[in-house]
Amino acid sequence: MRRLLPVLALLLALTCIVKAGEEATVSVDAYLDAPYLVERIDLQTPPLTSLAINLTGHVGEVVYAVASAGESLYEGEVGEGVLRFEFGGPVEAVSIVLVIKCVNVTGRVLEMEAPLPLAPLSHASSYTLLLRNLPSEPNVVNSTISLGKGFSEKWGHYLRGNGSSPPGGLGLVKLYSYITTPSPLIARVERTIIIEEGDKATIIDNFTLVGLLDEPSRTLTLTYPSTVQVGAVEGLLGPYPPNGYSVKALDEGVRVTISLRAPPYKAGDKAYVWVKLHATLRNEGGRYEIPAFLGLGHYVPLLEVRVKVRGSAEFQGLKPLEEWVEGDYRVYDFGSFKLVDDEHAPALTATLKLAPQRPPLYVAAAAVLIAMTAAAGYFLRGRRIEERREAVVAALEAPPELVGILEERRRLIESLMDNWRRLEEGKLGRHAYRQIYSRLKRRENELRRRAAALARELPQAAERLSEFDRAASAAFSRLSRMEELLRRASRGLIERREYRRRIAELEKEFDNLLRTLEEVIDGLRS
Repeated sequence: MRRLLPVLALLLALTCIVKAGEEATVSVDAYLDAPYLVERIDLQTPPLTSLAINLTGHVGEVVYAVASAGESLYEGEVGEGVLRFEFGGPVEAVSIVLVIKCVNVTGRVLEMEAPLPLAPLSHASSYTLLLRNLPSEPNVVNSTISLGKGFSEKWGHYLRGNGSSPPGGLGLVKLYSYITTPSPLIARVERTIIIEEGDKATIIDNFTLVGLLDEPSRTLTLTYPSTVQVGAVEGLLGPYPPNGYSVKALDEGVRVTISLRAPPYKAGDKAYVWVKLHATLRNEGGRYEIPAFLGLGHYVPLLEVRVKVRGSAEFQGLKPLEEWVEGDYRVYDFGSFKLVDDEHAPALTATLKLAPQRPPLYVAAAAVLIAMTAAAGYFLRGRRIEERREAVVAALEAPPELVGILEERRRLIESLMDNWRRLEEGKLGRHAYRQIYSRLKRRENELRRRAAALARELPQAAERLSEFDRAASAAFSRLSRMEELLRRASRGLIERREYRRRIAELEKEFDNLLRTLEEVIDGLRS
């Protein structure tokens, strides 16, 4: 035994030397998406059950952090200058998406101080780095790492470098650049996936864009995966003409470039764009992959997902929060998410039971319809002119039931704000708040569907109802942003003064939206 002790000691020393010599391989691909910097960090490391990344001085700028390891997702937690992930088991390959709000734009000048993690706290690393999508050739004011400049059609203007880093290495690059083509900010995307037959799906992305007040005509560039085909682009003024947008196939996907039209009068600092896509669903063992989290080439702070099925569906991976019937379709609402790309988002699959589509009308049915129309016309011709006039006037009046439904919807939205204030004051717990919110939101959705059914026969009321629905959706968006700000403030991720300023702005916008709801109701009454 005594002879074995020196051998064991030598083996232990050699193991320590080997461990000390192990290093991680890190690849950082960061792209500018003003006011954000989106970083994808791929790491190959010795087995780790947790991962810590140095972000000293920049933790308050983190708005989203998620890691993918194997088939699981892990949300990051920040504190004391460190971003940390807990995996619950050993992993060797990790892919991280980090969204940092570190970009300031003043007029046509863009300034950025980018924190770029180069090594985990546990290991030294060899790294490669790409900082791309810069609007023009960057002027580097200060950099702690060596970078070279370049330009390509794929990456735009970029900075690139490689090297070695000690454990916890953090590169800092301070630069400014000039903006040549201003782009709007994507505030929200409402995504609806419609499944009618076989393995075919239609995807409708409804974009809410902000940042158009100073320069209303701007360009929106989207990059979808190559698995989709672009069908059409529409706006508030109707479909975009063929020369209003372009579609180009690239190695990394399909690029859609939209020349935004000036928003209508009084539309404000917003624009709304609908992009219609077509996709083939991938089928594995009777389960279809639902393309709910297709990337856009941008960070989306609020993605709302709904799936409409002609028939029914049973979902795996995520469960719908609500479901209801709209005509021949069953609608499944999955709530809201943050989105960078589909690799760092939940997987969603479904077993589909599609209902057969209605057969076309036969000639006999058409003949019956023509005969009925002729008989109705003969009958109407016999009525007095005054009776016809009264019928027309009655048709133009909004039914009292519709006005009552909209009044109840407005009261529900107002009560949601009251509950949020109780949450902020500590008089209501977060869990209780979410329960109340879900219950009131379900009721509001039910009333929305009833109002839509009533308005289908009244074109004038339908137009006002559409205005009401837009204002109601915007009010819910403001509440979601206020809840997110409160969550960040409770974790110390935002200064109290900045929190109060932004909350005051959102409350003012919410009050204006409530007034819009009241104006629509008053207009229907009159």
